[in-house]
Amino acid sequence: MDLPQRFPDRAKWPTVVWSAIFFGLGTAVIAHASAHRVGWGAVLLWMLTLLSAPYTVVGLVLVFRRIALPCATLEIGQDGIVLPYGFLRRKSERVIYRDIRAVHEERVRGRTFLVLHATTDSGRIAASLLPNEDAYTVVTSILFGKPNLI
Repeated sequence: MDLPQRFPDRAKWPTVVWSAIFFGLGTAVIAHASAHRVGWGAVLLWMLTLLSAPYTVVGLVLVFRRIALPCATLEIGQDGIVLPYGFLRRKSERVIYRDIRAVHEERVRGRTFLVLHATTDSGRIAASLLPNEDAYTVVTSILFGKPNLI
């Protein structure tokens, strides 16, 4: 296997677009319904509108991130791994293999993560952000195949 291997680490277009459409339309429908009501029904619908609006904003931020910002890249090299992290995954951190103390797979609500524990910090690689299952299999085989990580 040739190293370095680079994998785009971002949400997939269908997920981004459908979440923005779903929450945007939901917020618009509830706001429209609340504008045509009076009394406690209107208050309840306006509260639902206010509670669903942040999800619409998150969907729009994800669309903006996919269009305007460069792709976060997970890079696996000969001597270490570069993990994207932070708000909108704009920063990256290089972790040398000898600094990694443990690697394990974790499942949370149907999502799979590969968790790395290093001497200074820990990081997660979400399987859903990689392009496909083959990319996740390559990443896990490389990390679990390192002799100093066993």
